[in-house]
Parts: sequence; C-alpha cells; structure tokens
Amino acid sequence: VCSASRSAFILGCYQTTTGLHPHDAENPQPLPPPFKPVPTLLREAGWFVTNAVAPGTVRSGKVIKKGKTHYNFKHDAAEMYDGDDWRKRKPGQPFFAQFQIAEPHRPFPIPERYDEKKLRALQVPPNYPDHPLVRRDWYAYHRSVEMVDQRVGVILDQLKEEGVLDSTVIMFFADHGRPEPRVVVVRLGEAVRLDGAALREGLRIEVEHHRALLQRVGQRELLRLAVGEQHLQRDAIG
Repeated sequence: VCSASRSAFILGCYQTTTGLHPHDAENPQPLPPPFKPVPTLLREAGWFVTNAVAPGTVRSGKVIKKGKTHYNFKHDAAEMYDGDDWRKRKPGQPFFAQFQIAEPHRPFPIPERYDEKKLRALQVPPNYPDHPLVRRDWYAYHRSVEMVDQRVGVILDQLKEEGVLDSTVIMFFADHGRPEPRVVVVRLGEAVRLDGAALREGLRIEVEHHRALLQRVGQRELLRLAVGEQHLQRDAIG
C-alpha cells in the first residue's frame, strides 16, 4: 500500500527491515540509526533534491501544488528537500527530482459525459461484475490514466528545455497497484530510461530504484549507508 511502499523506496530498504510496513502510521517516530532517507544522503553529497506534484495535476477539482511525502516515519520535508523546482539548482549541480501524478488515485476525475460506444467496448476483468457502475468506474480510471501521459510529457519537456533529457535517469512507477478491489497492493510494471533508451523495463521491487540510481551515479558509499554493507552482495532475493 502507498505509505509502506513510499517508506521503502525513499529509504532504499525493505519496510519490514525498518518496521514501517503498517499503513498510515498514526504516531510516526523518527528513523533509528543508521537509516537515512536517500534524498538526505544525496543532499549531504551536494545534490539538489526536490519533491513536487507534476505540473497541472488536479485532484477533486483542485490544482495540487504541494508535493506528497506520506512516509511512515517522522520527518521534516524542508530538511529532506531543497524545494519543488529542480531547475533552480546551481549550474552543473546534479539533481534528484520527484514528481507525483495524482489523477489515477481515487477519487478519479468524474467525466462530464461518457462515451457510450467506449463504455460498451471496455473489457471488464473477469473478477469484477459486468455492471453499468463498474463500467463507468473503469472508464473513469482509463481517462485518469490518459492524464498521466500528459503530465509525463510536460516533465520530459522541462528536461529537454534544460538540455539534460538524454543524460538523466528517468524512473516511472506507482506506489501501489490499481485502485480497484484485490489489486491495490499489487506492484505494477515499471520502466527506467537513460541516454534516450530503455535501461530496464518490467517488474522491479521498489527498493531497487535507489540502489540502481546510487550505483549508476557512482555513489557506492551512499548505497552502503542506505541499505547496509550486508545487502550489497546478494545472488538472490528471498
């Protein structure tokens, strides 16, 4: 589920290792040593680190301006991040930017009207009842996913305008599965892009994102701090 997944990928280690697996902790506590969020490690190493919603993101009819954290540990976002715009970094400064896209999260933007032809053509998964309300819900979800393409396009345009698109590692993933019964806790397929080509596509455990990033940028010492020396050399995940 989202808060447990976020707690894992922001630390680069399993949420069961840190005790952060219960969803939406009511009384979050500070992280115990030696754990540190990866954004904090990168900031300490001289990176410019930001957290923001994708430009233009709308939820419940309102434009969202504040980046989401929702981690299951006590934290100060002002200490973890330099702001919400990665373009404000110093010339040549490496950056780590997070963007959240809220539309595919419930509540979906409700269409003003439904395309009856598309409603009839929808393939409802066999584990759901083929009911008009289910079809309308499925339709609204598909429409919200279409917005994701637009939001990602704006972010890619930013990178292109700054001349760093082809030298930036891009990771695209969800913090949980589809917002439907029986799949909300399922991890979805993800993609990683670098130098204008796919670096890896397919299933990836969320904790692998920061490991792959830190290894790619040559920050092995930060990787050791994030996940521990005992986890750097493994032949399998059990």
